[in-house]
Amino acid sequence: MKTLFKVLVGLLLVLVVGGVAGYGYMGGFNTIEVSHAGFQPMEIIFSTHLGPYRNLSSSWDQFRKQHQDSGLAECDAVGIYLDPPGTPEEKLRSIIGCRVDGLAPELKSALKAKFKSFMIPQSPALMAKFPYKNPISFFIGPSKVYPAMRPMIETEAQKTGLPAVAYEIYGMGSRVTEITYALPLGVARSVFQPLEAAF
Repeated sequence: MKTLFKVLVGLLLVLVVGGVAGYGYMGGFNTIEVSHAGFQPMEIIFSTHLGPYRNLSSSWDQFRKQHQDSGLAECDAVGIYLDPPGTPEEKLRSIIGCRVDGLAPELKSALKAKFKSFMIPQSPALMAKFPYKNPISFFIGPSKVYPAMRPMIETEAQKTGLPAVAYEIYGMGSRVTEITYALPLGVARSVFQPLEAAF
């Protein structure tokens, strides 16, 4: 009985140590640095996702097939999140998009003819970065970054109001090494009405 107890304790310790090490590898213990920066304009083609964030991967898979079939082999990926914390999961609206600025004019025109497009405006923003290790980073990142941004959000809200949306910049497919989080400052909610109208 004592031997079994020791084995179970040993297994528990291994799991705990492994979990802590894994969380550290994922960046879970990183200090998040939030700064004021200029967010540069970018044009995207996009699709939509309505519902829990945990189900976003299926919408990305569908969108990936569509843009690859339309000639865009690799997506410079961007997410725009339209709803504030506390929104019921089933009503969460997400924009999943690919940058098209910088593409050859012919390909850009062809993609814009097949997908909805939107120009994200230039603006000041609160920005932070989080390392990308694997898909779990998409869940750990927000849980670390947005709480770190909260004090500055509250300060900025007194000046220009709460940020209208949140941007997450993922980058190019297999070459992603970090995720950039940005909250635009002083941009009217009405600017994003074309995205809301897509739902």
